[in-house]
Amino acid sequence: MAYIETDTTASYLSFLSYLRFRPMDQNLYQLSATALQAKLTAGEITSVDLVESCLARIERYNSRLNCLLSIRPRTQLFAHAAALDAERRARPSATRSKLHGIPIILKDAIVTGPELDLLQEAGMIILGKSNMTEFCGLKSNFIKSGWSTCGGQTNSPYRKRNFSEADQPITAGSSSGSAVAVAAGFAPLSIGTETSAALVYPASVCGVYAYKCGHNSVPMEGVFSISESYDCVGPIARDPKDIVALAEILQQNSRFSMVIASSAGDAGQEFRGFAVGVVASTWGVHESLVAAKWGDAQVIKEYENAVAKMRGRGARVVYPLQAPESDSIRYDGENLISTSYGEFSGRVKEFLRCFEFAGIKDLKDIIAWNDAHADTALRPPYDTQTELIAAVNSKMQPEMLRNIVPRLRHLAGNNGMSEVMRRSGDLDIVLSSSECQLVTYAATAGWPCATVPLGNWRKNGQPYGMFALSKDGEEETLLGFVSAWGKVFEGVQGPDLEMMPKESARGRRESTSGSLP
Repeated sequence: MAYIETDTTASYLSFLSYLRFRPMDQNLYQLSATALQAKLTAGEITSVDLVESCLARIERYNSRLNCLLSIRPRTQLFAHAAALDAERRARPSATRSKLHGIPIILKDAIVTGPELDLLQEAGMIILGKSNMTEFCGLKSNFIKSGWSTCGGQTNSPYRKRNFSEADQPITAGSSSGSAVAVAAGFAPLSIGTETSAALVYPASVCGVYAYKCGHNSVPMEGVFSISESYDCVGPIARDPKDIVALAEILQQNSRFSMVIASSAGDAGQEFRGFAVGVVASTWGVHESLVAAKWGDAQVIKEYENAVAKMRGRGARVVYPLQAPESDSIRYDGENLISTSYGEFSGRVKEFLRCFEFAGIKDLKDIIAWNDAHADTALRPPYDTQTELIAAVNSKMQPEMLRNIVPRLRHLAGNNGMSEVMRRSGDLDIVLSSSECQLVTYAATAGWPCATVPLGNWRKNGQPYGMFALSKDGEEETLLGFVSAWGKVFEGVQGPDLEMMPKESARGRRESTSGSLP
């Protein structure tokens, strides 16, 4: 991964003596990027302070969470931060962006490419890489979300010492580490990737916000992906304003903030102008979660309170919205999953061209290498690679994909959820539980989607939220809705990392002096 190399060691050292005699706010990790930027602008803190604060928290808690795979060398981090501080002092009214000098963590699937250039040009400080479900969840159907051979098991920050393993909160995947890192205060922002739910679902179970950009709205070169037709990146944050600021950078759309500001409702009418359809809490939810969670009286009450609150704050709400479940999105027997399998081998082959691996050129080579090095690559209990094998054995040819994917997109979009929204009074937003098939519609249609926090499950404190989608090209509407949500809803109870088990699944303390072991 390419980081900015800055020749600013002298500048950094000049700051070091200053910092030794300057008390630092130990609660910086609790603040949003927007709040941190205000402190930076006022001269109350520096970006060097932020890096120091992030590293201290990572050093203290990553051994319990396993959410980070590697950290950029400290000398680079502090030199880069000092250079950005120097830029701010020299031109205080002309910083690079709203996120100038703000730390961020990237999912390990992001190796190089335009996204990194955009972040660096915006003056952001890339702290390191987050753990993720191996192969973005497509190595084996027996692997637990958040687990990788390289990093071990990513743990939820809501885990408790007195819970049985069966009752422990989950991380979800595959952008597990990115969501956990933000919830734990390791950085105010992170970036994840998603085919379907892999970004918004981990964020929802960590009680934070996430936004998946619309398909093809952000370049994907240098990003490991499952599907060319469905995958995209997106930001994770604790504050909607931060989501908007990072979305502006990723999608190169400076209108997001202006449109959202101009369309914001008055206090008490924050949802004014939004037409929202809300499906039932159990719509599209797997039967195992209906009785246990989304059919639970407490969860239904929170869900319906959200409906009432949106109505009371100016939204026109259709509830319960009637919509076909995602099983209907199928053409000639094929769907999102089968077409993703069909594209995966090609995506892996293209991604491997970024590297020089002797003898590793495609997915077949990876499977063979894993078999030959099973003691490393296929360690128990996750000693299978069923999904990789299924993908390499896919019979779907490129010409089939060119025919099927557009038809699936039409079934999910124009002839699917778009028609539901039209018939229900030209809805702007569709909302659902944060564990349902709405993301399948968004992924297949190529529409943007988001997750917003709602409550904590009484069983174990695990956060839950709601998924939201808007039509293709309506990112401003979706981000405006997410921003309104952040003004009206208080959010969820945050994690207490001191209540977590002290040793992680990897069973050792990590170091942030360079790459984590």
